Amino acid sequence: MSTSSTLLKIMSIVFIIFGIIVLIAGIITATGGVLVAGVGAGILGAIVILAALLSIVEGLLFLLCGVFGIRGSKLGACFIMAVVILIAQVVGFIIGVTSGAPNYLGIVGIVLTILYLIGVRQSQRA
Repeated sequence: MSTSSTLLKIMSIVFIIFGIIVLIAGIITATGGVLVAGVGAGILGAIVILAALLSIVEGLLFLLCGVFGIRGSKLGACFIMAVVILIAQVVGFIIGVTSGAPNYLGIVGIVLTILYLIGVRQSQRA
């Protein structure tokens, strides 16, 4: 096992764990959005549900990247999905900073995604 595949496997395990957490958070948020919409908060409920759906999609991307990374298959797809995740995380962090509520945990997600991308590139070259 080369160091590049080791990095990819470690990051893939982290992505699977993170994906499960993000999926659970998205489902909980969606439930809250339905409750908010149910009490007549209309647009607020819709925004919460939209955020939850985006979270669920991101969680699924994390899971797929993790599974494919551990298997060492579909590295091209892994790279594309990780770039999409990275863009979403950077945009989310920028929105948080500009709204006055920076999410410093978002920096961790950005760094982890960059490490995953490095692992994918190293595995593609091996």
